[in-house]
Amino acid sequence: MSQDEICKLCGCVSRLQNSHILPEFLYRYCYDPKHRAIKFNTQEISRIIVQKGIREPLLCVKCELHLSKIEGRFKTDWYDRGRLPEQFEKEYWRLDGFDYTSFKLFHLSVLWRCSVSKDRAFAAVSLGPHEGRIAQMILNEDAGEEHDYSIICQLLVHDGAIVHSLVSPPFRLRLDGLNVYLLAYGGCEWFLHVSRHNKPEVKGLGFKKDGSLILIRQSFLESYTGRLMDAELQTRAGQDFVQAYKKLGRKYERLVSENCNR
Repeated sequence: MSQDEICKLCGCVSRLQNSHILPEFLYRYCYDPKHRAIKFNTQEISRIIVQKGIREPLLCVKCELHLSKIEGRFKTDWYDRGRLPEQFEKEYWRLDGFDYTSFKLFHLSVLWRCSVSKDRAFAAVSLGPHEGRIAQMILNEDAGEEHDYSIICQLLVHDGAIVHSLVSPPFRLRLDGLNVYLLAYGGCEWFLHVSRHNKPEVKGLGFKKDGSLILIRQSFLESYTGRLMDAELQTRAGQDFVQAYKKLGRKYERLVSENCNR
């Protein structure tokens, strides 16, 4: 059988499903009444009308169901329970009660699918040896320690309202020797660190084993995603991000020292 008939997750030969790369429910706030969404092409800064998220033959039935369960838990926790308000004026917000394993594996599964996808929209993601390691974590439902592929988050806000209607392609960044991937969905920017050893400025940030997550309020126009959508700032975006990221780290340290009470 051809290479296309090998499941990208488990490696078994099977009839592949037409799998979503980004789960369809992430687009729930992006559609107009005709069920069309705006897709931003950051290379050309153009807008393309698309009907649905990107699909391609990727997973066998068993792995498709396995990832669907992980997706379902995130959808329930993040969207269906209404954890995020429409308006947000606070500097930060702490959320508790997430299942560490399923929540973390959801984000890693999104990044992994972007890496194995052949679509040009995800060409920026290349996980190398981490691709196989993350696949095994997903298969084994093992989210590892906090410092294993750590995740931190910024809540995107514009005019006081959370920017729910944004799903961005992944961006690859290099920060002080670390590979960092940035994706935007669910009203947030998610920073996924593809390293098992974090730098000092990253320690103490992000999603915790106790199921807690601190979301720092960030103006969309000042966010890294917002800058990448501005053609005039693209050439400066990398250095701008390094400075913004270090500023974010200092902000986290201050909030943690204040116990981050709601």
